[in-house]
Amino acid sequence: MSTQASLWLKRVAAASLAAALVLPLAPTPAVADPGAVTDLPVLSRETPAGGGTVASVDGPAPTSKTIDGHIDDWTGEPTRYGGTAVYSAGELVYQDHLFDALGPDDGRDADRLATTDPIEQAAPETYRIDALAQADAPGEFGAPTPEQFSWDDTYGDAVDHQDAADIEELRLALDGDRLDVLLRTTTMRTPSDTALLLLADTQPGSNVYDVPFNSGLRTSVADVAVFVADGTVRFADLATGDVTDLGGASAAADASGWTNALEAALPAAALTDPNGTLRMAAATGAREVTGFAHLQIETNDDQPHPNVANVAFRFDEPVRTWFDKQQALALHDGTIDPFFYDVDVAAMNAGASQRFTPTAGYHDRIFLSDPSTGVPKESGRDGIFQHYGIYLPSAYDGSTPLPLQWWLHWRGGNAHSGAAIVPKVFKQMGEDVNTIVVAPSGRGTSTWYVGRGHVDILEVWRDVFASYAVDRDRVYVSGHSMGGWGTYLLTLLYPDRFAGGAPVAGPVTMGAWTGADFPGCDSFKYDDYTPCYIDANGSRPRDQHTRKLLENALHVPYAILQGTSDELVPYSGVFRQSERLAQLGYRYRLYTYPGYEHYSHPAMDQWADVADYLHGFTRDPNPAHVVYRRDMPFELATEQVQSDGVALDFDFDSAYWMSGLEPIDATKGVATFDGRSLAIAETPHVTVPDSGAPTAPGQTGPYVITGLQWLDDPTASTPPETNAFSATLTGASAVTLDLSRMSIDDSAPVAGTISTSDALDLGLAGSWTSTPEVTVDGAPANARLSDGVLHLDVPAGTHSIVVTPANEPETAATTVTFTDSSATSGQYSDAATLSARLTTDSGPVAGETLTFTLGSQTVTAETGQDGVATANIDLTDVPGSYDATAGYGGSDGLAPSTTGTPFSIRKEDSSLSLSLAGKGSKRSATAIVTDRDGSSSIAGRPVTFFVDGREFASATTDPSGAATVDVPARFAGHHEFRAVFGGDPYYTDSSASRSS
Repeated sequence: MSTQASLWLKRVAAASLAAALVLPLAPTPAVADPGAVTDLPVLSRETPAGGGTVASVDGPAPTSKTIDGHIDDWTGEPTRYGGTAVYSAGELVYQDHLFDALGPDDGRDADRLATTDPIEQAAPETYRIDALAQADAPGEFGAPTPEQFSWDDTYGDAVDHQDAADIEELRLALDGDRLDVLLRTTTMRTPSDTALLLLADTQPGSNVYDVPFNSGLRTSVADVAVFVADGTVRFADLATGDVTDLGGASAAADASGWTNALEAALPAAALTDPNGTLRMAAATGAREVTGFAHLQIETNDDQPHPNVANVAFRFDEPVRTWFDKQQALALHDGTIDPFFYDVDVAAMNAGASQRFTPTAGYHDRIFLSDPSTGVPKESGRDGIFQHYGIYLPSAYDGSTPLPLQWWLHWRGGNAHSGAAIVPKVFKQMGEDVNTIVVAPSGRGTSTWYVGRGHVDILEVWRDVFASYAVDRDRVYVSGHSMGGWGTYLLTLLYPDRFAGGAPVAGPVTMGAWTGADFPGCDSFKYDDYTPCYIDANGSRPRDQHTRKLLENALHVPYAILQGTSDELVPYSGVFRQSERLAQLGYRYRLYTYPGYEHYSHPAMDQWADVADYLHGFTRDPNPAHVVYRRDMPFELATEQVQSDGVALDFDFDSAYWMSGLEPIDATKGVATFDGRSLAIAETPHVTVPDSGAPTAPGQTGPYVITGLQWLDDPTASTPPETNAFSATLTGASAVTLDLSRMSIDDSAPVAGTISTSDALDLGLAGSWTSTPEVTVDGAPANARLSDGVLHLDVPAGTHSIVVTPANEPETAATTVTFTDSSATSGQYSDAATLSARLTTDSGPVAGETLTFTLGSQTVTAETGQDGVATANIDLTDVPGSYDATAGYGGSDGLAPSTTGTPFSIRKEDSSLSLSLAGKGSKRSATAIVTDRDGSSSIAGRPVTFFVDGREFASATTDPSGAATVDVPARFAGHHEFRAVFGGDPYYTDSSASRSS
């Protein structure tokens, strides 16, 4: 670290501490809004946690549970927001925060907070003392941190994250006098991994009891405790200290696939008070025989401490990197008493269902990552349950679309690091400008948003736009350090998704670039670094250099924030980046901060001017001018770096109305496109310097602005619109243009000029139903019409193209609609009746063929005099949600038409019969699994056999649906036998019992 950076750090630290200590001593002025956040530099109140409302809705009926570890019979819907709960299908569904199985504080955080909490209570703006302490700012600079001032970004201090005890959700359901419990964790490798502790308050009074099972807990609320693990349910009367097996209880775990479930059935009377009230708390940890395994913590491990890692029910955790403050401090005190929850027994018995609606504030949003990508793994924090942070401003009402700001964390950060450490990002870039702020995880601290981190970005993108009301034309992206690089990455690969970007101390390649580049540069190394490119986390910095893709940012203005003394991201490289934007004549601002080093911006925490600049722009989804460069070394690096060996294929081949840009060389090639739609009016502009000083409230600087802006050219007139286009391509073998999005009318002649360095397959997407006439340079040319895309073979060079629609007879419009008698659901292996009517304005159309499609099945049927065609279609696809379609291909005088409707394929019901043959020690058991409706055999399915509740064998059904096993001689005599088919994606589970 440079001397200048070190001195600056000391100044910032001193100023922060002085402000923190002085503010409580100064008179506090009256504030109209006690929740208001100051806009002073450095100091800030914490990011407010979001709440929510619940409303009763119609939901699925409650279901009886089979205690086998399977989760199909739990049908309630979770909220997917950490620290929330609803009643759904009669189940209490508690959704925990992810990745917070961190156990108790080892005492260091508690000691620090004993000093800082009183200061924060007097002056909430000093909250950041705690946040910056956990961020280990000196360590980020490479400066040594004294041990007594060294803290993690967690409050819990387990040596390792206890991922097998990491609660994803906890559910309760009542079935008569039985209480069913389901725990799901983010990771579970074997059924014996995880143990669950349930505490219940069944008697009045507040005696203090020790909780057994090696939990290390004490309670003044509970008087009974239940220990649950696979095959084990132990009950403790805390008043007497007696521990026994709980009669009538059972438990089973399932670690297969992504189930990660521990399920139990308990006698409800053992956990409720005499009035039937159920008040509970829960905790999880690693299992060891009939208790919890020792949980090793970082320091003071030899002192007594709880051995549980994660606690429910927690609804009020403050916004932190891992949402574990209250949990860790309570466990440090040896208790989980603050987390008891009064279960609404009446709601469960009534089969209640509720909908949770998030309200203003910051939320831990949880989604399911797609396992088919290969990215989810059954380890650590890499499973299918993933999360991101989302801040909803007070203006958000769920229906009015609002702007969206992406905030990408720095290297070493996580999804919630920004909300925990730089709270004014969410105030100044969110609340103050009525904007939703999303903070993705990127699948870890240092993926740089490529490889599996890029998969995370795309999955979060889909979840955000499926779940919230967003103004797609006002989407912005920003981030610090690695997040600054991510800002370049996303805006250059997907320029048509963003209205602007703001990289903050962002390297221009994955690693860093000094701004120099010369032959042999990579051979000059000192400490493994060259004077040109610096790699990081397995990067390929030459391949991943964003400067070569800056042409793509034609419609994405940048606000670039960079300190001159940045010790990690050389100012010289960032300046060269802005220099290229100037050469291109693109809009940008370079905010140069004299003396700022790499962490100055998050330390100062001021973003108002950046938000003001970005919000001056909106996205044009269909601009007149499109420029795009597809660089295959960059694309392959994005797929391969940080992929963890998973084969990924992203195809960065489109922008706006251009798609399918294919390079000639798929490995090393570069394909460029520069095209214009002459049918879209483009106001001429002049490029002039953009400069100034701080203008937004709360942005004190100091900084200098240099850059470019576009102003309407008063001396030029807007060119007339023509039904034409032009494009120049290099290194490309194919490209497709969407004429509708280009505002080009394909029912009239279309003119185009193409300049290409190589032979090109030019696709023109239009609405032609027959192949139009095409000339190239005035001569007739061959053209192919496929799925509405007209393909032309254009040789290298510059060519004039004219497309003239063929004269087609007038056709009458037709309409296809499903009738009320058409099925909308059915079970796998059955047949469904689909019925649709074909009409014109004149009435029904008879004697025409309709094509019905459902999943992979297609059938045809002819319309009768009433215009109705009816067909039976076999349901052979995997149960799930589909679209059933009915289409008419058209004929002379009649136009084609189609319609669709949702269709649900449900699992087929299975039936299992169990028989025993033989006598004495020579017996066999046969289970026959059949389709309950058709009684047809179901082959190739696993069946598990139990005797007296204990598994003793398994077998797979043969073509007749039978699975047969020998009964061990030790089970001669009278026993209770049971066979279970656990179900699969096609069939429901079934079982049968027999005494013999």
